[in-house]
Amino acid sequence: MAKVLLVEDGDIGRLGRSVALRSLSHDVSALAWRDVADGGAGDLRPVLHDVVLAVLSPDTESWDRYPMLPTLASLTEASRPSTTTIALLEGDAVDNPILALRLAAVGVQRVADVSRIRSVADVHGLVEQSSRTVPVKPSDVELLQAGVAPGCNPEAMLAWVAERLEGPLGTQYRNAFEPGYTQAASGLTRRQAHTLRVRLAALGRIRPNPSHCGGGPVRDLSLPRWSEVVGVVNLCRGLEIDRASAGEGIRGQGGVWRAA
Repeated sequence: MAKVLLVEDGDIGRLGRSVALRSLSHDVSALAWRDVADGGAGDLRPVLHDVVLAVLSPDTESWDRYPMLPTLASLTEASRPSTTTIALLEGDAVDNPILALRLAAVGVQRVADVSRIRSVADVHGLVEQSSRTVPVKPSDVELLQAGVAPGCNPEAMLAWVAERLEGPLGTQYRNAFEPGYTQAASGLTRRQAHTLRVRLAALGRIRPNPSHCGGGPVRDLSLPRWSEVVGVVNLCRGLEIDRASAGEGIRGQGGVWRAA
C-alpha cells in the first residue's frame, strides 16, 4: 500500500483514478489544482506521501498553458526526498523537451502519457512500478533537436515575456507568439523585435538552425531567426499547434522537436 496524493482538475478523471487507486488498497488524497492553490492542501503537507500524481491538463485560457506549475513546486518542496512525483501529460506535451525542463525544475521525476493510463492495472503500474513512465529530464541531444543548448532557462524566458504582456505593448507581444503572425504583423517595431530576439535567445540558449543557410546568401548565425525564437518560447509555454496549418510551426522535418 502506498500513500498517494492525486491532483487533477477534471472531476471525472480524478474520481475514476481515485477509485482505481483505492481498489488497490492505496491510501489516496485527491484534490483539484484550485484547491491546492487556495491552501486546501495545507493539512496534507505533513503527510508523508509516497507518490504524487500530478495530472497536468493544459489551460487553453492562459498564455502559459501550465500555470499550475508553481503550485506543483510548493507540493514537491513539502514532500520528503523519497517521494516520487509523476506528471501525467496530454498529447505532444509528453515529448516536449523544453516543457520537460520546467517540470524537472519543479521537482517532477517521471512523466507519463495520460491517454495510456486506461485500466486499474495501468494505475497500479504507475504507483508501484513506475511503469508506463519515462524520466522527465531531457538529454542534451533532445534539447539540441529542440533548438536550444544545455543551460536553457525556460522560466526566465517566460518571465521576460510575461512582464511585457502586462505593459503598454502587451497586445503586440501577445501577437508575437500567436501562430500565423509574422514579425511585421505583430505590431512591434524592428528595434523591439530585435531586442526580443536578443534577450530570449540569451535566456533560452537558443541556437540558430544551420540548415536554414543552404542554397542562398550567407546568413549571420550569431542570432536565431524570429521564427526560431518564437517557436522555442511556444514550446516552453506548452502551446500545441495544429500541424496541418502550422507552417513552420513548432515541429520541423521528420517530426523532430525543432522549434522552427
